Amino acid sequence: MEIKIKDLDKAVDILIDMRDLSELAVDLSYSSLLYYNEDIAQEVAYLEERIDNMKFELQHWILKSSRYFRDYEINPLVALLDLAYSSEQIADSAKEIAEIVLKRLEVHPILIDAMKETDEIITIVEVKEKSDLNGKTLGEAKVETNTGMHVIAVRRGNKWITKPKASTKIYSGDVLIAKGTRESEALLKALCS
Repeated sequence: MEIKIKDLDKAVDILIDMRDLSELAVDLSYSSLLYYNEDIAQEVAYLEERIDNMKFELQHWILKSSRYFRDYEINPLVALLDLAYSSEQIADSAKEIAEIVLKRLEVHPILIDAMKETDEIITIVEVKEKSDLNGKTLGEAKVETNTGMHVIAVRRGNKWITKPKASTKIYSGDVLIAKGTRESEALLKALCS
């Protein structure tokens, strides 16, 4: 029974990550379109691929644990598979939105007008080795207070930290995804360089 629980724990952890990443993909896809930003659109494509791979890993753990369940007990396993499928579909839809930018398709004039009206932008910034942020938490560096940018995600290699907290430590090579004003973007880039 202990093996079954460990396998399901792994599946649930993957599912939570899939949900968080699919939500991030939707946010980024709209932002890539709003600001016609190819870098953000590329991140959406990367997330979609990552979520596809996570779905296969989740299926592995669920199938591995299914042998410990009787036929009448498998409904929770089916529900986990359905949730994984839904997260993947959300990520696929986010990628379709981002592909408008990646394929350099024309954006409707109403959306262009809306882009001109907004003060908020989303930016992607890599933390450099000599940055004042390197080795500090977001709270210690007072990133939001000092720059006006709210960090919504951190990519560290292949791993994503969604909804980072003040206690999230930042290292050189980390890629921050943040939103704020255009003026704030310059301050964040200076902090990360």
